[in-house]
Amino acid sequence: MITMDDKYRFEDFGFDCEPGNEDPINPDFEHKTLKIPGRPGLWNFGSEIKEKVFGYNLKIMDRFYEDRQRRFNELVAFLFDDYGQPREIKVVRDYETDKHYIAKLNQSLNPTWDVEEGSLTIVFVAEDSYKKMNVENHEIHWNSETAFYTDSFNMNSTFVDDELITAPTTLETTVHGLAIRPDILIHGSGTNVEISVNGKSFKLKDFTNASFLLRGLDYTCFKNGVENLTEMIGDHPTLLPGNNQIQITGTNMNFKLSIRLRDQFN
Repeated sequence: MITMDDKYRFEDFGFDCEPGNEDPINPDFEHKTLKIPGRPGLWNFGSEIKEKVFGYNLKIMDRFYEDRQRRFNELVAFLFDDYGQPREIKVVRDYETDKHYIAKLNQSLNPTWDVEEGSLTIVFVAEDSYKKMNVENHEIHWNSETAFYTDSFNMNSTFVDDELITAPTTLETTVHGLAIRPDILIHGSGTNVEISVNGKSFKLKDFTNASFLLRGLDYTCFKNGVENLTEMIGDHPTLLPGNNQIQITGTNMNFKLSIRLRDQFN
């Protein structure tokens, strides 16, 4: 039913996965509303995406309690870290093998102890509730080892990877999943360099033979490996689902540009 950390399955611990697993299509969410006296209905403040919880029913066919307990102990040792805390595990489901969750055990294991067999329900929680593509956008191409069976990718997709920029230009990159803030990598030289995407833009202070990493996840800016937010002026861009036009302007430009992202989905 699932593969964990790219190589382990429940069968490796002596368990069979029974039908009837719980796997919601989308993460849990909560509408944020406020009732204002005298105003009909509710004032809507948007929705808050929460965690995703999914579970599996397991069975072990072993009539000897000692062997059964040993199997339980091996499973527990895998699910917990060296300090006895539930650890993060990469979970890939058999029916969507191009994507994964980072999840951990959500509740204690309480097996049944029948005479001929034992059973338990294992429940995972993905606190980052979006499922991620197994590879980043630049890693999928004709010569890659990644199969094109996924319906989340098509060969008309475009991406920006080590593009040499020597004059103002417009590039295109494709997002297959939800809106996302990408990582932007720049190496080289430029004056008055400005990058604009979807109505937002940022400028970089003049640079010579420098490397930048602009991390979209946490809005950070690294120059030559050292974090320095003052080198970037403006907003970190957000890429929207579909094709995005990336406009680059400036003078004395001679640098390579990469736009890196890992598509994510509900």
